Amino acid sequence: MIILPKPPPGDVPGVIFRQARHYRIGRRGMGVLWVVIHSAECGETNGAAEGLMAYAATMEDGRVASWTYAVDSDSVTQSVREADTAFHAPPINDCSIGIECAGKAAQTAEQWNDAYSQALITWKLVPLVADICQRHGIPPKLVDDDRLRGGLESAKLYAMRNADTEEWQGLRSLNGGIVTHAQVSRVFKVKSGHTDPGKGFPFDDFLRRVESRMRGAA
Repeated sequence: MIILPKPPPGDVPGVIFRQARHYRIGRRGMGVLWVVIHSAECGETNGAAEGLMAYAATMEDGRVASWTYAVDSDSVTQSVREADTAFHAPPINDCSIGIECAGKAAQTAEQWNDAYSQALITWKLVPLVADICQRHGIPPKLVDDDRLRGGLESAKLYAMRNADTEEWQGLRSLNGGIVTHAQVSRVFKVKSGHTDPGKGFPFDDFLRRVESRMRGAA
């Protein structure tokens, strides 16, 4: 009988990990400040997260991209370890964790409220984001453009200092939180065509659920 080696562990128990092809080891001395929410621009299907994981692992040279996690209605996968850098939302890759959600930026509020998306948000995205925020000390709040811009400038100044110092903790408290890919593109004028996860994404309800989950875990 051939015994295959176990896959290397990821950061969250029970979440399948398969290393993305394109990523950078480490974070160039930066701590994690933001969770970036993306829509994967794929269909609402079971197995979408596994498909995204496989795509990240086998991506051809013509495209250089990756993400930390992917979620669909019934699963979560990981493609880059949290200690390393995924290429998902420049220029904040080194101080952020990117999550791809099965769905499209063009979805309306009603479509983000259908049974599939609500299962994705309620049972997969909310617990994952709450866990990430809890472990990294990231407040479960949306970050405005000025704090996003200023947070990156401060992060560059604090680079190579221990991520658990009072400076980093203060920076997370003041400038850290949850952002969208669309916001990152708009603020930094990098690949500005991105609009995900779209205006229909139910952020108010999502943030309330994340905060409630974190309070329950405290």
